[in-house]
Amino acid sequence: MVKVRPVSTEVIERYLALVANPDSTPADFDDLLHPQMVFTERPNMFSPTGSVRPRDVMFEGMAKGRTILTGQSYEVREHQVVDETHVVTRVPWRGETAIDLGALPAGTMLQCDSAMFFEFRDGLIVAQENFDCFAPPVPPAG
Repeated sequence: MVKVRPVSTEVIERYLALVANPDSTPADFDDLLHPQMVFTERPNMFSPTGSVRPRDVMFEGMAKGRTILTGQSYEVREHQVVDETHVVTRVPWRGETAIDLGALPAGTMLQCDSAMFFEFRDGLIVAQENFDCFAPPVPPAG
């Protein structure tokens, strides 16, 4: 009989803290993400067609995001453990642009509420699917 390692909301919270940390490296995620991890982003303000990215491409996107944001934060509001392999997490996200992004000047505050669906395999995150609802951007004062 194969014993299934239970899902862990702690793993999700550690993962989100690393995503927000500008100094984290892909190696820092090794004890949280399954090697076959896939990130699915549903269409939103910054990804109008959405995307499906394997782990290595997800890290490339994370590195690019760090060049366009001065910082970002996640505030976990709740986790709903669905079953032995699935958790839904509700998370407000905040970020500030470091550079001009089209019509958005540097210093614009971005906010979104996310529903994140996580799937676990062997105690590690193997899939994440995000549904992001962005609020109108808040331009810098002045």
